[in-house]
Amino acid sequence: MGKHVCYLQVIDTSGSPLSLELFRFTQEVNVMGTFNLTRLVCRHLIEVPAEGEDGERGIIVMVSSAAAVSIIYRIRTATN
Repeated sequence: MGKHVCYLQVIDTSGSPLSLELFRFTQEVNVMGTFNLTRLVCRHLIEVPAEGEDGERGIIVMVSSAAAVSIIYRIRTATN
């Protein structure tokens, strides 16, 4: 098995502590946004006729990237 690396950036690009505002924003997008989308989609998936041997009704694939947060941080920092 390959190694999995996960880290939390606590220092921003200027060497200062990462703002709690940016951390909260990131959590809202990544956690609350994912949960909200999933709950709304599942409501519709249960109405789709089951297919195949396992009775599958659909698949939800979630993809995320930290690149967007970095860009948002740079924009916010530049405008302050």
